[in-house]
Amino acid sequence: GTVCILWKTSEKKQNRVRAMLSEHGLTEVTFLGFSSIQSKHLNHEALDRHWATKTNLSRIASQIRILQPERLVVYSKQEVIHSYLLIFTQYCANAAADPGYRLKTQKEDEYLFKLPEIVDARTGNVTIPELPDLEERYREAYGEPSDVALDLEVDEEGFLPEGEYVLRQEEDGQWMYLSDQLRILVTRHAKPGLIWFEADVKRKDGADAWRVIRSTNGKEVRPEAIAQENGTILAINADYYKYRIVYHMLVGLIIRNGELIEELNQKTTGTALPPLDTLTLNEHGLFQLDRAGALDGKTALALGARDVLAFGPILINDGKLRLLRTKTRTNKEPRTAIGEIGKNHYLVVVCQGRLKDSKGISLDDLGCLMLARGCKKAFNLDGGHTSALIFMGERLNKIGNLTGNGTTAPRRTSEILGIGNLR
Repeated sequence: GTVCILWKTSEKKQNRVRAMLSEHGLTEVTFLGFSSIQSKHLNHEALDRHWATKTNLSRIASQIRILQPERLVVYSKQEVIHSYLLIFTQYCANAAADPGYRLKTQKEDEYLFKLPEIVDARTGNVTIPELPDLEERYREAYGEPSDVALDLEVDEEGFLPEGEYVLRQEEDGQWMYLSDQLRILVTRHAKPGLIWFEADVKRKDGADAWRVIRSTNGKEVRPEAIAQENGTILAINADYYKYRIVYHMLVGLIIRNGELIEELNQKTTGTALPPLDTLTLNEHGLFQLDRAGALDGKTALALGARDVLAFGPILINDGKLRLLRTKTRTNKEPRTAIGEIGKNHYLVVVCQGRLKDSKGISLDDLGCLMLARGCKKAFNLDGGHTSALIFMGERLNKIGNLTGNGTTAPRRTSEILGIGNLR
């Protein structure tokens, strides 16, 4: 489809432009424009001041992100308007690819969208928008990912030829597990007001995949105790769906070890938290994200789902950052997220919160951090008092209480999300 940016988009004018565009093979056209420009504003300085406002750009950017057009077409008979529209359309393209431009009242789901081209309908010239490099922007905000220099013989993928290697350097904020099947590097990071952990995880085909691990007899215990008794190398908290059962809340689609636990599901408006989006995992490394209500139990099991977790929101999907509308998206809290960078390559982020030196992170910023680290998919798990990161049976993160003046352990739970087993 095509989006045409016009000035004064009357139906008569739209029909004329539509006929002109159809001669060039552009048949599916949606018109976006404003009629608020007056003749006294027909110069670039005034147009920039009165028309290219953040409100107008946000409005068009939201419509572009929903329509997902193949191109933007620019047309106006008046030279000064047409000349400015080319500039304005570049602004719109930038706004469509920038999370800073969004509408609080927008009801449709939105993801950042990178437009492929802008077409000048009068000359036929095509330009490629100069879009903001968000990954670079957020790398500057959160720093570069960490690595560890190892004096070890590894293959071209970074795995050991055989055996296992474990590194623990708490002072330097580095923990590592390395084998011929699995590579896990956990690093601690800090900036003013925030301390967080990143776990870069790579596995080979056929190696252990992410799975939900239950405690013995389903009892609620410390999350690290579950990791210890199962020999789990890296673990984080899951979706804590039992909380929703106890308090008679909508639970979402829940599958554990190939067994359908809860089917109750529905589409949400995107403003609830958790929205009960789903993360589907299987033994082959499947990492599928779906909006609440988009996936049913029968379909999930047909996909070979071993576990389906319901929480969310989805932060990134298909490489696009999702623009959240929940009122709590800007609240700073302890949070846990898991993402997929590429096949068999994952990222876990656990942010400390409710502490004097680490207030927590917002959902907006969490998504941007995952984007900065190259995630093509990212999913928010239960945070707050549930948030936990366990390496080799040891919990690494701290959680403050709600008043922010002390630390406490994560809440007890009956399951964790983990990968890898000690040999």
